Amino acid sequence: MWRSRRAQELGAAKVLVETLRPWRNELAAKLDALWRAGKPQSEILIPLTEFKVHAAEVANKVAATALTVTGGYGYHCGPIERAYRDARAAIAMGPSNVIARDWIGKALVGLPLELFYEGGE
Repeated sequence: MWRSRRAQELGAAKVLVETLRPWRNELAAKLDALWRAGKPQSEILIPLTEFKVHAAEVANKVAATALTVTGGYGYHCGPIERAYRDARAAIAMGPSNVIARDWIGKALVGLPLELFYEGGE
């Protein structure tokens, strides 16, 4: 029973990681096309930001699963502890997922993406 549950947790983590692959490949193709056309990457700022948010959250869930599966051993200094720390940092690194979601929401309703603008809150 214990092994089966842990195997299921690892399987779920693998499925989460695989959700990133097609999205990553699509964005890479778009970036290549922009580069070939001499256009700025900012033309796909929101899709790139959405991917950053999702990838950071997936990394966090997968690293947390690795810690759960390995138990106390995963918390010792080493690759799993480091992966968890790095995954947590990805959520906070610029733009943080909070700011990124703000940009995504503003883009959906046509508001400016600036964090601060004259007359705004």
